[in-house]
Amino acid sequence: MYLGFFATEVWGIPKDDKSHPSHFLGPVPGKVRKSQLFASLKQAVKDTIEATIDLIPEQVAALDAACRNQQVLTLSEVRRRYWSKYKAIIEKQRIRDDTDYYFAVGLLSDTAASIPTVERELLKNWYLPTSNDSPNKADEPDGNYLRISA
Repeated sequence: MYLGFFATEVWGIPKDDKSHPSHFLGPVPGKVRKSQLFASLKQAVKDTIEATIDLIPEQVAALDAACRNQQVLTLSEVRRRYWSKYKAIIEKQRIRDDTDYYFAVGLLSDTAASIPTVERELLKNWYLPTSNDSPNKADEPDGNYLRISA
């Protein structure tokens, strides 16, 4: 399970610690509704996404590889599924800033992510900076971030 792996390997929470997410996946206590438990776990997954927002593509790739080795969803796949930013990037068909850029690079480097072929091709067609360019063009909205031509 992704959340358990992340809690142990990234956050360093021992598996036997009572705060480890794996302890919340068993039978639901009578006073806690399943919907409440699900909402808490969903928020915990979103927390993992937020905790990794500043990772560079190489770090994301390394974490994705570790996830694959443990046969759990990769960070890139979890981001794709849960991060509303992914939907915004696809809908707007453009990379707007560093966050979008690194997110797209991370998704493209995760060949195991179940990104629909059309969306993968759209991401591939976006501008990737050359060694002389930088993705730091947030203050220049149309800088080197090109719209996808359909």
